[in-house]
Amino acid sequence: MSGLEGFEGFEGFEGFEGFEGFEGFEGFEGFEGFGGSGGRRSSSGALIAHRDGIVGPWTSGGIGASWPTTPMNVSTSENLGHWDPRIRGFVLRSELLSCVQFSLNAGVPTLWHIDVATGGATPTGTWQPLVTMVRPNEATLLAQLDLVNGWADLRADRAREILAQTAPQYAFWGSVVPLYQARHPRTLELLHLALSLAKCAEMNFKNALCVRRPHEYSAQVQPMLKTPIHGSLPSGHSTEAHTVAYVLSEL
Repeated sequence: MSGLEGFEGFEGFEGFEGFEGFEGFEGFEGFEGFGGSGGRRSSSGALIAHRDGIVGPWTSGGIGASWPTTPMNVSTSENLGHWDPRIRGFVLRSELLSCVQFSLNAGVPTLWHIDVATGGATPTGTWQPLVTMVRPNEATLLAQLDLVNGWADLRADRAREILAQTAPQYAFWGSVVPLYQARHPRTLELLHLALSLAKCAEMNFKNALCVRRPHEYSAQVQPMLKTPIHGSLPSGHSTEAHTVAYVLSEL
């Protein structure tokens, strides 16, 4: 449950950075063992003593009509509401990722999507191209260095914003569309899922295009923060921001 502490940050927009703790939803797993609740190791011992004191003689087949006795439905969608967000995440991410593929043809990477035909015993579908990207030539990339250098004078003025946006930008999105964990838990869960899909797509392109970052071209760039260890194209921030904007617009 310790991962839930990140949600306390939702009281203020700056605390949206604590939503990175959504991955702390994995802390819910501890709740399944009850011993994780509150972090008290003594809870398990207390529950053992508690059961010994109240359960009484065992009744074959349980305690009858007090609990549901009919089996739950066999369904891939209706049952999602029964699980915690971490488990739902595994199911939904696997379905999303099973519908996309990445290919490289003559040095040109393409992201594909399959429209799955349902209803039959075996899934079928047709692959459609979604995005194709071409790597810029070295002359174009080198020319960008002048732009990077020109923006360096604004670092001091924009430092707080730059640092705030190193994590997912929930605070900035939440200032446009009011988002609160208490009111919109499923919306935020959906955005987290969409961001996961966007990251998988962008990282495949970054890996294939393998474009150096500006400071790898010139020692005079000197970044104001440590750069991530992946290629610079496409922009992850831009990809993720457009993804979130599209999802929120559709909602």
